[in-house]
Parts: sequence; structure tokens; C-alpha cells
Amino acid sequence: MPKSFQNKEELQDLKEVKNALKRWISAMKTYDPDAVTALYADDASFWGTVALSIATDKKGIKAYFVDFLRKDDLEIEVTDEYVEFHDDGKEAVYAGAYKFSFSDENGPNQVVPARFTFIFAKQDDGEWLIKHHHSSAMPAAPAPCRAQSPG
Repeated sequence: MPKSFQNKEELQDLKEVKNALKRWISAMKTYDPDAVTALYADDASFWGTVALSIATDKKGIKAYFVDFLRKDDLEIEVTDEYVEFHDDGKEAVYAGAYKFSFSDENGPNQVVPARFTFIFAKQDDGEWLIKHHHSSAMPAAPAPCRAQSPG
């Protein structure tokens, strides 16, 4: 069940965290790995959608985006979302699903549905930076379960 945000501070933090994800999407669409990497905290970790290992520093995060942002016509659409706050409102878990659309050497108009978890940390200056980000391709739907009659 979605959390209800009641007071002005919670609603403001929710707005700021959602804007932090919008900034990440906007930075992705600039095709600039430095602009994307700047949105991650210095101690961030990142497990990318097509990464073979987890990046645990900005150098590794940037290397992933240098490669990933070679795609053309990149679009990112959030299709499901959930936000909850922790650590007295200093951290936010933003989880959901998004859809990447792009063209690359494998062809035009590719669509990759994926699921994500971002952990945003509120900095001393009030900015929300990405502390952890995990993204993975959405698995194929499992086959329907067939009911078995008691034997």
C-alpha cells in the first residue's frame, strides 16, 4: 500500500526526490556521462542494467555510462514508482519500473523494460544525490500456474 505523505516537510521531500529522478533522466538524455555521474554521491554504488559487476566509485559509475550512453534516441519512461523515507527523512528509497527506448548497433526502436531502486541521500546543502542505484531488466512473465487436483 502506498505511503500517505501528510505534512508539508514530507510532501516537499517527496517532490524533491521525484525531481532528483527527473534530473537523472534529463542528464541521461544529454548523453554526457559526466552530467549523469555528477548526480551520484562520492560513496555511491551502482549495479547497472547491463553491467557485469557493481561499481563502487564514481570512476566505475562513469565508465558504465560512457558505454551505455552510446545509444541513440534514448528515452526513459517511469511506469511504476514507490517512495519511502528512512533515517529521519535523510534517505529515500525510490523503487519502481522504467522503460528504456533506444537505437543502437542491434537495431532501431528497441524497448527494454526494467526495474529500479535508487537510494537518494539528502546532503547538507539540501541536494538529493544517488547513494545507491540498482537496475535490472524486467524478467519475462512466468508461465501461468496450473491448478492440480488433489490426488
